[in-house]
Amino acid sequence: PTRKLADCIQVDCVKKRISELGEDNTSQINVEDFCNICWTEELGEHPCLKLKCGHIFHAHCIKNKLAIRWEAGGPVNLSFMDCPLCKAPIQWPAICQPQVNNLRELLEMRQDLQYRCLQQIKNLGDEIPEEIRNASEEEQFNYARGKLNFYECYKCKSFYYGGKRECDAAAAGRNDDDNEEGEREQEPILDPTALVCGGCRGTCSTHGSE
Repeated sequence: PTRKLADCIQVDCVKKRISELGEDNTSQINVEDFCNICWTEELGEHPCLKLKCGHIFHAHCIKNKLAIRWEAGGPVNLSFMDCPLCKAPIQWPAICQPQVNNLRELLEMRQDLQYRCLQQIKNLGDEIPEEIRNASEEEQFNYARGKLNFYECYKCKSFYYGGKRECDAAAAGRNDDDNEEGEREQEPILDPTALVCGGCRGTCSTHGSE
Protein backbone atom coordinates (compact mmCIF):
# COMPACT_ATOMS: atom_id res chain seq x y z
CA PRO A 1 0.00 0.00 0.00
CA THR A 2 1.03 3.59 -0.59
CA ARG A 3 2.54 5.27 2.48
CA LYS A 4 1.84 8.96 3.04
CA LEU A 5 4.87 10.72 4.50
CA ALA A 6 4.58 13.76 6.75
CA ASP A 7 4.64 17.16 5.06
CA CYS A 8 8.04 18.79 4.69
CA ILE A 9 8.57 21.56 7.26
CA GLN A 10 11.33 23.43 5.42
CA VAL A 11 10.35 27.11 5.33
CA ASP A 12 9.88 27.31 1.55
CA CYS A 13 7.67 24.18 1.48
CA VAL A 14 5.51 25.50 4.33
CA LYS A 15 5.07 28.85 2.55
CA LYS A 16 4.12 27.04 -0.67
CA ARG A 17 1.46 24.93 1.08
CA ILE A 18 0.00 27.98 2.79
CA SER A 19 -0.23 29.84 -0.54
CA GLU A 20 -1.94 26.84 -2.17
CA LEU A 21 -4.22 25.69 0.65
CA GLY A 22 -4.64 28.77 2.82
CA GLU A 23 -3.55 29.35 6.42
CA ASP A 24 -6.56 27.53 7.88
CA ASN A 25 -5.93 24.32 5.93
CA THR A 26 -2.29 23.55 6.65
CA SER A 27 0.19 23.66 9.51
CA GLN A 28 2.49 26.69 9.66
CA ILE A 29 5.12 24.86 11.75
CA ASN A 30 8.57 25.00 10.17
CA VAL A 31 12.16 24.04 10.94
CA GLU A 32 12.84 27.41 12.57
CA ASP A 33 10.21 26.87 15.30
CA PHE A 34 11.36 25.63 18.70
CA CYS A 35 10.41 22.16 19.91
CA ASN A 36 7.58 22.61 22.43
CA ILE A 37 9.05 19.95 24.70
CA CYS A 38 12.68 20.98 25.18
CA TRP A 39 12.27 24.66 24.20
CA THR A 40 16.02 24.86 23.64
CA GLU A 41 16.54 23.97 19.97
CA GLU A 42 14.77 24.51 16.69
CA LEU A 43 12.93 21.61 15.09
CA GLY A 44 15.40 21.59 12.21
CA GLU A 45 18.28 20.71 14.55
CA HIS A 46 17.19 17.08 15.01
CA PRO A 47 14.95 14.38 13.43
CA CYS A 48 11.31 15.12 14.19
CA LEU A 49 8.14 13.15 14.70
CA LYS A 50 4.67 14.27 13.66
CA LEU A 51 2.02 12.90 15.99
CA LYS A 52 -1.45 11.82 14.89
CA CYS A 53 -2.84 14.99 16.49
CA GLY A 54 -0.72 16.96 14.00
CA HIS A 55 1.86 18.47 16.35
CA ILE A 56 5.58 18.05 15.66
CA PHE A 57 8.41 17.58 18.16
CA HIS A 58 11.97 16.31 18.23
CA ALA A 59 11.83 12.50 18.09
CA HIS A 60 14.26 12.17 21.00
CA CYS A 61 12.19 14.63 23.08
CA ILE A 62 9.11 12.44 22.58
CA LYS A 63 11.15 9.38 23.55
CA ASN A 64 12.42 11.10 26.71
CA LYS A 65 8.95 12.32 27.65
CA LEU A 66 7.50 8.82 27.41
CA ALA A 67 10.27 7.46 29.61
CA ILE A 68 9.37 9.65 32.61
CA ARG A 69 6.36 8.07 34.31
CA TRP A 70 4.58 8.77 37.59
CA GLU A 71 6.55 8.66 40.82
CA ALA A 72 6.81 5.25 42.49
CA GLY A 73 4.41 5.11 45.42
CA GLY A 74 2.07 7.72 43.96
CA PRO A 75 -1.22 7.40 42.06
CA VAL A 76 -1.03 6.38 38.41
CA ASN A 77 -0.69 9.52 36.29
CA LEU A 78 -0.69 9.15 32.50
CA SER A 79 -0.05 12.82 31.70
CA PHE A 80 3.40 11.78 30.41
CA MET A 81 1.53 10.15 27.50
CA ASP A 82 -0.34 13.34 26.52
CA CYS A 83 0.66 15.73 23.75
CA PRO A 84 2.10 18.84 25.47
CA LEU A 85 0.03 21.13 23.25
CA CYS A 86 -3.42 19.54 22.92
CA LYS A 87 -3.42 16.77 25.57
CA ALA A 88 -4.40 14.12 23.00
CA PRO A 89 -2.78 10.71 23.55
CA ILE A 90 0.70 10.60 22.02
CA GLN A 91 0.55 8.39 18.93
CA TRP A 92 2.32 8.35 15.60
CA PRO A 93 1.90 6.38 12.34
CA ALA A 94 3.18 2.81 12.41
CA ILE A 95 5.53 3.61 9.51
CA CYS A 96 7.62 5.62 12.00
CA GLN A 97 9.35 2.53 13.33
CA PRO A 98 11.60 3.80 16.15
CA GLN A 99 9.99 3.13 19.56
CA VAL A 100 6.87 1.57 17.98
CA ASN A 101 6.98 -1.43 20.33
CA ASN A 102 7.41 0.81 23.35
CA LEU A 103 4.49 2.97 22.26
CA ARG A 104 2.32 -0.11 21.72
CA GLU A 105 2.99 -1.24 25.29
CA LEU A 106 2.13 2.21 26.64
CA LEU A 107 -1.13 2.37 24.66
CA GLU A 108 -2.09 -1.07 25.95
CA MET A 109 -1.41 0.18 29.47
CA ARG A 110 -3.63 3.21 28.80
CA GLN A 111 -6.41 0.98 27.48
CA ASP A 112 -6.17 -1.21 30.58
CA LEU A 113 -6.45 1.79 32.90
CA GLN A 114 -9.35 3.16 30.84
CA TYR A 115 -11.23 -0.14 31.19
CA ARG A 116 -10.72 -0.12 34.96
CA CYS A 117 -11.81 3.52 35.21
CA LEU A 118 -15.02 2.87 33.26
CA GLN A 119 -15.80 -0.15 35.44
CA GLN A 120 -15.26 1.89 38.59
CA ILE A 121 -17.56 4.65 37.33
CA LYS A 122 -20.28 2.01 36.87
CA ASN A 123 -19.59 0.65 40.36
CA LEU A 124 -19.88 4.10 41.96
CA GLY A 125 -23.26 4.65 40.27
CA ASP A 126 -25.08 7.72 41.59
CA GLU A 127 -21.90 9.01 43.22
CA ILE A 128 -20.81 10.03 39.71
CA PRO A 129 -22.58 13.05 38.11
CA GLU A 130 -25.29 12.03 35.64
CA GLU A 131 -23.73 14.00 32.79
CA ILE A 132 -20.54 11.96 33.21
CA ARG A 133 -22.41 8.64 33.37
CA ASN A 134 -24.08 9.57 30.07
CA ALA A 135 -20.89 10.90 28.44
CA SER A 136 -18.61 9.13 25.96
CA GLU A 137 -16.07 6.61 27.19
CA GLU A 138 -13.20 9.02 26.54
CA GLU A 139 -14.94 11.76 28.54
CA GLN A 140 -15.61 9.33 31.37
CA PHE A 141 -11.97 8.29 31.30
CA ASN A 142 -10.78 11.90 31.48
CA TYR A 143 -13.11 12.51 34.41
CA ALA A 144 -11.82 9.42 36.21
CA ARG A 145 -8.20 10.45 35.65
CA GLY A 146 -8.90 13.67 37.52
CA LYS A 147 -11.16 12.32 40.27
CA LEU A 148 -10.19 8.71 41.05
CA ASN A 149 -6.92 7.30 42.31
CA PHE A 150 -5.49 4.09 40.86
CA TYR A 151 -2.25 2.52 41.98
CA GLU A 152 0.15 -0.01 40.49
CA CYS A 153 0.38 -3.23 42.49
CA TYR A 154 3.97 -3.80 43.66
CA LYS A 155 3.69 -7.54 43.12
CA CYS A 156 1.74 -8.13 39.88
CA LYS A 157 2.10 -4.61 38.36
CA SER A 158 -1.61 -4.40 37.56
CA PHE A 159 -3.70 -1.32 38.38
CA TYR A 160 -6.22 -1.27 41.20
CA TYR A 161 -8.68 1.32 42.53
CA GLY A 162 -7.44 3.22 45.57
CA GLY A 163 -10.33 5.57 46.32
CA LYS A 164 -11.50 9.02 45.34
CA ARG A 165 -8.87 11.71 45.00
CA GLU A 166 -10.96 14.13 47.04
CA CYS A 167 -10.72 11.77 50.02
CA ASP A 168 -6.93 11.72 49.87
CA ALA A 169 -6.92 15.49 49.37
CA ALA A 170 -9.17 16.07 52.40
CA ALA A 171 -6.98 13.84 54.54
CA ALA A 172 -3.95 15.88 53.48
CA GLY A 173 -5.70 19.24 53.89
CA ARG A 174 -5.73 19.99 50.14
CA ASN A 175 -8.45 21.05 47.70
CA ASP A 176 -8.04 19.33 44.32
CA ASP A 177 -11.57 19.98 43.01
CA ASP A 178 -10.51 22.31 40.21
CA ASN A 179 -7.27 20.62 39.25
CA GLU A 180 -6.67 18.54 36.12
CA GLU A 181 -4.45 15.48 36.08
CA GLY A 182 -0.83 16.56 36.04
CA GLU A 183 -1.71 20.04 37.43
CA ARG A 184 -2.85 19.05 40.92
CA GLU A 185 -0.90 19.59 44.10
CA GLN A 186 1.72 17.05 45.09
CA GLU A 187 0.07 13.73 45.91
CA PRO A 188 1.22 11.84 49.03
CA ILE A 189 3.92 9.33 48.14
CA LEU A 190 3.53 5.96 49.80
CA ASP A 191 5.92 3.08 50.29
CA PRO A 192 5.70 1.29 46.89
CA THR A 193 6.05 -2.11 48.58
CA ALA A 194 2.86 -1.40 50.54
CA LEU A 195 0.79 -0.94 47.36
CA VAL A 196 -0.67 -4.40 46.82
CA CYS A 197 -3.92 -5.24 45.03
CA GLY A 198 -6.63 -7.43 46.53
CA GLY A 199 -5.62 -10.42 44.44
CA CYS A 200 -2.06 -10.37 45.80
CA ARG A 201 -2.86 -9.72 49.45
CA GLY A 202 -3.93 -13.27 50.25
CA THR A 203 -6.69 -13.93 52.75
CA CYS A 204 -7.14 -13.55 56.48
CA SER A 205 -8.85 -16.33 58.46
CA THR A 206 -10.96 -13.67 60.17
CA HIS A 207 -11.53 -10.97 57.55
CA GLY A 208 -11.15 -12.83 54.28
CA SER A 209 -9.62 -10.81 51.43
CA GLU A 210 -10.85 -7.39 52.63
